[in-house]
Amino acid sequence: MAAAKKAKCAGKTVDGKKCKNNAVGKSKFCATHKKK
Repeated sequence: MAAAKKAKCAGKTVDGKKCKNNAVGKSKFCATHKKK
């Protein structure tokens, strides 16, 4: 469950836009999404 959620988060941001393929962007969006 956690893995699937993480993968989904890495692919899209909270706004629904595609996440950049860089660690900074992924970490920022994923961290925010993970908290919710």
